[in-house]
Amino acid sequence: MQNRLYENMREHVTYSGMLRPGAKKRLTSSIEHLVMRARPQFIYNPVGKYHEWFTLGFLTLTISETERQISGKEAHEKLLEPFLLHARRKWGIQMYVWKAELQDRAKYNKKRVKEGKEVVKQLHYHITWDKWVHKDELQAKWNSLQKEAGYLENFNRAYPKLRDNPPSIQIRKPEDTTRLAGYLIKEICKNIQNEQSVIGKVWDCSNNLKGNKYYTTLMDSDKYLYLNSLVAQKKCERVDIEHATIYKLINASAKTVLTKAERKEFEQAMWNGLNESAILAKHKKELIPQPLNVQKRKPEPAKQTSMQLRTR
Repeated sequence: MQNRLYENMREHVTYSGMLRPGAKKRLTSSIEHLVMRARPQFIYNPVGKYHEWFTLGFLTLTISETERQISGKEAHEKLLEPFLLHARRKWGIQMYVWKAELQDRAKYNKKRVKEGKEVVKQLHYHITWDKWVHKDELQAKWNSLQKEAGYLENFNRAYPKLRDNPPSIQIRKPEDTTRLAGYLIKEICKNIQNEQSVIGKVWDCSNNLKGNKYYTTLMDSDKYLYLNSLVAQKKCERVDIEHATIYKLINASAKTVLTKAERKEFEQAMWNGLNESAILAKHKKELIPQPLNVQKRKPEPAKQTSMQLRTR
């Protein structure tokens, strides 16, 4: 316990550029709960001029300073925190997860090498959250914060035609929404990254995604047989570990595993701690959760088994 406490303290204080195992586990849990809680929205896309379903936004926010590396601590204070504060107040963002990475800019550094200058790696952020916001609005806010911090001066000299409006926002949309959590975890929780410290926090999430526990329900023989049939159909992956068996649902929904009462309980558990009045006003219909993982503990004598629902 003392060693674990020391590891947590060291992880919190030193902010290594790499994700430690404990931090990666918490980050993965936050992403899984974000996906499970996110409600699909039917929105109008003004770029393509059509309506579509939207669940989560996945953004990359780039710092445009070209001459020096901005530390994570400085960028968090001048850019990220004001941006997230604006997102909560202006755009109604309730849930989000962000991750900081160092970007090796080949285009900029190739020019710097020719000029005999030092190669500069720059910070960027990956953010996933629960609301659709127009890209132009996102970029306008991010660039205004960059300008206020003085990060556009060198960029403007190098690219005068793009003055004060660098292409600092990238939005990606996963093609397979049935494996949304797996996509986000793969993109955000990369194993090889940040060999150099970002000198600041590596990741964080909204308060309502911290310390969440997975939903647990009783495991009966029908659920057990059904899950194993999904494994045989290659719609589910089974992983046996020391004290449990984990079922990762691929192309199946929790609706097919849980009873009606359990689904209602699961929905309440996922939305616990969020603004209930806002939920009732915006979401009148019960929506099917994203595909989940089901974890079943191995049976013990004279005890009932249970399972945990997890997104993958």
